[in-house]
Amino acid sequence: AVEAAVAAAKEEAVAAQAAAVEAAVAAAKAEAMGPKAAVVVLSNWHLKRLGTTPGGEPLVGVEGTKREDASAARLSWRSTYITERVDACTVRSMNGSTYVLSGGLNEKACAARGFAPPVVAAFTAGFPPNWYAVLSFVFAPEREELPIALV
Repeated sequence: AVEAAVAAAKEEAVAAQAAAVEAAVAAAKAEAMGPKAAVVVLSNWHLKRLGTTPGGEPLVGVEGTKREDASAARLSWRSTYITERVDACTVRSMNGSTYVLSGGLNEKACAARGFAPPVVAAFTAGFPPNWYAVLSFVFAPEREELPIALV
């Protein structure tokens, strides 16, 4: 009986997450810039360093697995640099594409790309409201640690 209840709870959680992703995609499409602006759902996502501006500002994108629909093959996908946080799981890139981040951050991939544990922790549940401040601090060459206020 306990196993059946656990299985039912897992199915319910998966269905709820799928519904939340569908709602986020619909909202992102409604808010997207122009009728041809892309909305991309990424799962197994992580941060990707794309360099810095000449002034030293961080350029960070997201990378993960894109799936067009349930029958389509999964594709590795990378954004251009992120310019806007719509909410924790929805961001926009420099070219106007909207990215819906499905599921949690791939912490191992993020760490493998050189992001320190406090940064990984800050992005575990999606892009935090202070995402740019966290990344700006990390990209500053003279910084070694994040102050606790940024995390």
